[in-house]
Amino acid sequence: MGLVLAGLVFRPEKRPTIRLSYPAASSLTNDLTPTIRGRTRSLERGANVTVTLSTGTGTGTLAQELTTRLDEDGRFSVTAQRLDPGVYTAQVEVEPGRAAARATFLVWRLGRATSDATVAPGRLEGASLVSARERSPAGAVFDDPDDRIAVLSSATLNPTRWASMGAWVSQRSSGRWQNVVAKPGTGEVAGQMYALWIDPDGHPVAFFGNGGRQVRVDADQPLNRSWHLLIASYDGRAARIYVDGSLAGEQPGEARLVPNGLPVLIGRGGVSDDRRAFTGLLADVWVSTRPLSSGHARRLYAQGVTRFRLSTPKVKITSPESASRTSDPTPTFAGSASAGALDRAAIEVRLYRGSSTSGTPLRVMATKRGTAGSWSISPRSPIPLGTYTVQALQASVTGDVGRSAPATFRVVRSLTSAGTMLAGAGDIADCTDTGHLLTAELLAETRDATVQTFGDNAYPHGSSSDFDKCYDRSWGTVKGWTNPAIGDHEYETPSAAGYFGYFAERLARFGPSARDPARAYYSYDLGPWHLVVLNASCWKVRACSVERQLAWLDQDLGRHVSRCTLAVLHSPRWSSGDVHGDNREMQGYWDSLYAAGVDIVVGGDDHVYERYAPQDPHGAYDRRRGLRQFTVGTGGGSLYGFETVDANSEVRFRASYGVLRLALLRRGYEWQFVAAGPTRVIDAGSDGCH
Repeated sequence: MGLVLAGLVFRPEKRPTIRLSYPAASSLTNDLTPTIRGRTRSLERGANVTVTLSTGTGTGTLAQELTTRLDEDGRFSVTAQRLDPGVYTAQVEVEPGRAAARATFLVWRLGRATSDATVAPGRLEGASLVSARERSPAGAVFDDPDDRIAVLSSATLNPTRWASMGAWVSQRSSGRWQNVVAKPGTGEVAGQMYALWIDPDGHPVAFFGNGGRQVRVDADQPLNRSWHLLIASYDGRAARIYVDGSLAGEQPGEARLVPNGLPVLIGRGGVSDDRRAFTGLLADVWVSTRPLSSGHARRLYAQGVTRFRLSTPKVKITSPESASRTSDPTPTFAGSASAGALDRAAIEVRLYRGSSTSGTPLRVMATKRGTAGSWSISPRSPIPLGTYTVQALQASVTGDVGRSAPATFRVVRSLTSAGTMLAGAGDIADCTDTGHLLTAELLAETRDATVQTFGDNAYPHGSSSDFDKCYDRSWGTVKGWTNPAIGDHEYETPSAAGYFGYFAERLARFGPSARDPARAYYSYDLGPWHLVVLNASCWKVRACSVERQLAWLDQDLGRHVSRCTLAVLHSPRWSSGDVHGDNREMQGYWDSLYAAGVDIVVGGDDHVYERYAPQDPHGAYDRRRGLRQFTVGTGGGSLYGFETVDANSEVRFRASYGVLRLALLRRGYEWQFVAAGPTRVIDAGSDGCH
């Protein structure tokens, strides 16, 4: 048997000549075919009475027109045909123009109309009924812990062998257990005879049995804030739970159902139990003493799709991100799609040339979503360099088509294989974060590149433990071809012992100054380029002399007259970062580097990525001789933000970790800043040497 509970709320709008006497104001009735009754004392017997029912609160669309006559006592009554859930306005006229009355009422059905349905009386306790509106059907609003609907017990609510229940649910908050519909238990096992709940993580859960044997079944996926149809059924052998017409969980077992006289509770648990109070909207709640098949669950969902406006699938693109760049000519397009009973598995991916979806697609690709809704596909042949927009489409069995938001991206040139490759970043290994693991994966993708660190290699203090437990398990995998630079965190351990101990073998290749805690600077050649690795923290270290380092720098650059030169200086002279910002202590290094015609300065310290146009030591744009600065403090330490943007700052990025890749050519260089998770090129370009 089934349960149907209907609500009709009535409110007079004015005191007319005709008095509407039924239903009473703010009453709750089970009748979906209400009888409109009233009386007038001023008109004669047999006068014509016309009742018009219009949708909404005014003179909306005519729903029904009913006619009757006044009896000898001036009374009238007329019964409406079955009303759909919604708000209606009743207009009553006796002999048009002579007397009129008007009232607005709400019809709301809590249940499903079936041939085996019976009506059970109930009461509202705080929950309010709302009319149909955009994207929501008529339903009950639960926004207070005391809100609930109680339905008095009857034989139709006391299954003994099988049971099923369901509701359309739109949950507005989570974080605690919430009751949708339940009949408390009084058997050997206290708790619930049957119940449909939502757990704190948003997973629907159903219970059957209160007589010593109970079966629990959980849905495998949490709900979002949209409307969902939840159905739970027990057939004597197993309990099943369905979400949007699809089986979401199954648990074999035998439950013992013990009838009792307690009411069915909707929207909340027991009288004193506000911990399971539901928050959101419920509609079409039903209970049955029969099991429900998977086919029936699909049909119920299909019937509600149009009314709950769920027939359009929701499809998304998660890769590539909009405004991203990639050097992969066959990029992977990936995303999520709806996986309901009415949603087709086929996904169509359309690729357009340019920054919009207008015109004919350049390519149309087809794939299928998985059972959880994820999908991915890559082009079979390379895409030329340029700007593209991709959009995904998914259809339902009803013919509705969902479209993702377009994602515009660029395919850029890969770093040339003719150059010598260098990859690096600063501010790297922090055991309290996973960023260094992500950037280490980026390094593994370019195993032909020499790795250069930009300082602050291991957090928090650059100790031997920090290097062994943090740095070594990520960037340590490329230690054999890594050239390090020192930062200020390394000096938080006396004499930077952790840094010099960990990199002892690598530093031995570069002479005494590289291994000396009072110096920690060195230089080397890489392909056609000369690189100088400086100690930006020298001014803070008592034993280190900035003047001596600058003298060494001038001599080194004078001896190496390479056409192209790169300097590693952990602390940037210029920075738009919101933690360190510009550092005037670096001025002397910039003076020397500029005078020697150095092309690039790389560093970190501020945990962001920022690229500058070529500048002179005073921060003025200088296209002919200026140094191009890259701040790459994105190796794995917690990320910072930006404040006032410097005049020549061209690109800024702080959303994720990443590394800088450089192709060092004979007469110039190419660069890419590659961000992790998913891998994507954020910034790319090329320039010539001075």
